[in-house]
Amino acid sequence: MACFLLHISQCYGLISLLRVVKRWKYYQSSLTLS
Repeated sequence: MACFLLHISQCYGLISLLRVVKRWKYYQSSLTLS
């Protein structure tokens, strides 16, 4: 059960990390456009 919860938290962390990276790239591209 603990292994299962650890796996879920790792997946959630990976998704949030990807979301932050995507937002940062979008912010960077908007800076270069303006």
